[in-house]
Amino acid sequence: DDEEGYSGEDAAGLDAFDGAKRLLVRAGRVEELEDLGEVDTGDPATLASFVGWGLAKFPARRRALVLWDHGEGWTGFGGDDSHDGDSLELPEIAAALSRGLASARVDRLDLIGFDCCLMGNLETMAAVAPYARWFVGSEELAPGQGWDYLGALEALASLPGQRTEDFASTICDRYLAWFRDHDDPTLQREALTATLSVVDLDRIRPVTAALDDAAGALLARLARDGRAAWIPIARARRDAEEYGRSEDGDTYQHDLLDLVRALEDERALEPARALRAAIEDAVHHRVAGAYRPASSGISLWFPPWIDEGQEEVVETYPDSAASAKWASLVRAYLELQEADETPPDLGDASSSSGRIAPGQAAIVRAHVAADDLADAWFVLGTREDDQDVLLGMYPVAALGANLEGRFDGTWLSIGDDEGELVAPIESAEPVPGKPGRLVVGVPTVYIPEGGDEELSVTLYFEIGAGDRKGVFLHAFEFDEAGPSEIELEEGGRLLCVYRYVTEDGDWEDVPVDPEDALELGEDDLELVRQDLAPGEYRVGFVVEDLAGNVAESLFEVRLGD
Repeated sequence: DDEEGYSGEDAAGLDAFDGAKRLLVRAGRVEELEDLGEVDTGDPATLASFVGWGLAKFPARRRALVLWDHGEGWTGFGGDDSHDGDSLELPEIAAALSRGLASARVDRLDLIGFDCCLMGNLETMAAVAPYARWFVGSEELAPGQGWDYLGALEALASLPGQRTEDFASTICDRYLAWFRDHDDPTLQREALTATLSVVDLDRIRPVTAALDDAAGALLARLARDGRAAWIPIARARRDAEEYGRSEDGDTYQHDLLDLVRALEDERALEPARALRAAIEDAVHHRVAGAYRPASSGISLWFPPWIDEGQEEVVETYPDSAASAKWASLVRAYLELQEADETPPDLGDASSSSGRIAPGQAAIVRAHVAADDLADAWFVLGTREDDQDVLLGMYPVAALGANLEGRFDGTWLSIGDDEGELVAPIESAEPVPGKPGRLVVGVPTVYIPEGGDEELSVTLYFEIGAGDRKGVFLHAFEFDEAGPSEIELEEGGRLLCVYRYVTEDGDWEDVPVDPEDALELGEDDLELVRQDLAPGEYRVGFVVEDLAGNVAESLFEVRLGD
């Protein structure tokens, strides 16, 4: 097949082919069992057929099913490119497992695993609990290399009589170790954000029951106190460890145990001992990299907002939710969030100097008033066609109600040996255990070499507050099939995505002109502090409240002699 993204070459000893095949992996070779032709992997009948066929064809005392593809959290799994990205929703996965097991006259799988992003959530676990005993899945986005199958299967072969949960734990351990101990520093860094857990699905029902009770209490507070109850819930949601941040909010997940702790800390929820105990009882084993210290093994969907045009996401969530009351709470929370349209009260930015000569710096200040301030950013911008263009953003702390930033004519840029582009940082998270260090996300458009396909890709770097260089960690593509890690190749081009402030105060993200793209060379990408070209710039602040309302204030300065 000569379609974009397909090689059309032979693979694993098989001639190039279209459609789907059923294969048996043997030592050193792959054996073709059946040629199915064209199938839709987003059709639950396809999964049901495979499960039923596999169980009947290869009878065993213990049985496992591993699903590998894109993971989209509670919204589903997979995405068939040949069928308009058709994916499997959670109710479809449950129905397929039920049909497949029944056709093979098997009551239940011993193990079900998801080798993909974001499927280690309570919604997925509750959906598959009737059909499997043990579950393996990741709360966080998963590296493209996936599980260490060779290592896990070698451990199984050395001790074939081991318990299912012990084998599942080995899958987790070998997964993290493969990245952590790899010779390639780039792959070593993948271990920092990796998560994988083993969950006893027989103990999921107490989790969902206790979550129902907690959600009911939160709902009652929202109904009684409205916005006054919403603010501490919103703060807890913001502070809990998060996974799979997305542009439209449909894959925004948080660690469930960390969320409970944050709600308790904010006094939005009375001590939820039953829920915390149920989570800890259900998680048999877990691994997590240093950047995910609060990963307890089970996540839950809790978006800060839903993008315009995504309202059907909230409408369909109850069909996949593990708790009916949690689904009601999410709806009530989002309704209160949407009703708050008042941005923070941000005063005019002022600068200690309107002209900055080489070696000098200006101190920029502003005052902000808001009882629900979430984030504050120091901003570099320019003026283009009567619009502010935000070239870069960097988080700053709000000291009481006062904001302060320092502008010395430099800014962080992404680049390699071929050039640099000013980095429009869109997120910045502290590195656990490393004070002053951040993992920052830079939105880009990536164009692979020799093609014109434009991929929405976020680059992640680690950098210290006073560093002139930051280390590239990885790149994730975000498309309709969900997030997935990709490898940036030499010869490809990167376009940074800058934020235009429209006349009505909204933001519009626009890639840089393709003529100014960064062409990737042999050297690794870096985040580098660079001197800006002389000229007129606008510096100041952007602030956002817990409801997503934004205010900006910029001050014009001239850079140069």
